[in-house]
Amino acid sequence: MFAGNRAWEFEDRLKGKSYQEISKSGGGIISTVNETRKSSSKDLLKLAKNRLNELQSEGVGTVEIKSGYGLDLATEKKMLEVAKKLENEQISIKKTFLGAHALPPEYANKSDDYIKYVCEEVMPELHSLSLIDAVDAFCENIAFSNHQVEILFEKARSLDLPVKLHADQLSNSGGTELAASFGALSADHLEYTSQKGVEALAESGTVAVMLPGAFFMLNEKQKPPIDDFDADLCITLDTANFERVGSLCSEIANKCEIVINIDHHVTNEKYGNLYYIDPIAPATAQIVYELLNSQ
Repeated sequence: MFAGNRAWEFEDRLKGKSYQEISKSGGGIISTVNETRKSSSKDLLKLAKNRLNELQSEGVGTVEIKSGYGLDLATEKKMLEVAKKLENEQISIKKTFLGAHALPPEYANKSDDYIKYVCEEVMPELHSLSLIDAVDAFCENIAFSNHQVEILFEKARSLDLPVKLHADQLSNSGGTELAASFGALSADHLEYTSQKGVEALAESGTVAVMLPGAFFMLNEKQKPPIDDFDADLCITLDTANFERVGSLCSEIANKCEIVINIDHHVTNEKYGNLYYIDPIAPATAQIVYELLNSQ
């Protein structure tokens, strides 16, 4: 759920600028926040419907919509209300509150105050309106510290809301261990995760989510530490064939004792030890959901 675009950042990335450098120069998340704050609910609904229609045309049956491009109560509420309006009998919407995505300009150099604002005013209000299904955060040196995310997650826990985390994407901050300590639904990105982080995920049952699309779009060089993934760990990777993500996919697959390939596309290459392809299913998520509920 967002307005505007950041296409101009591709030129900077091609010139070698890092994600952190672009963010500090006014790009990145805050650039989208500024555009989203200026947009009306009507405009956001129109933009989101166009994206959703495209996904539905490809057979998607479940979509997670995150906030995080408002960073104030009014805009976060506006975004999640629009997300709620999008749910219909053809598609299931899961609404994730990503209020701790970045530090808004009005809280410059006051990140502790912002987390207090989110925990005491924003999250409780949105929860009371049934606008949150899960809580996410960005734990990183350009975003929020482990301690700040811990405060946020404690508040989420008090409201009986599950959590997930953008963890160790740009540095080894210990975000993966933090996510695991809260029994998070998932820890996402993981490019800089340590062996300790991998072991914590395995112990907690938190799903390790690889995001090769983000990796390549940001022109990153650090791959997730595949060699450390020697643990009883559930890893998800969204791709129908190896060619889409180059060697990363095969490196992960080679580390796994069992590769289970689940898809609803007949074009799937059926790699893996076990595969289950159901072209009648509206989405892969639906297949997984039915398999889990059949146990």
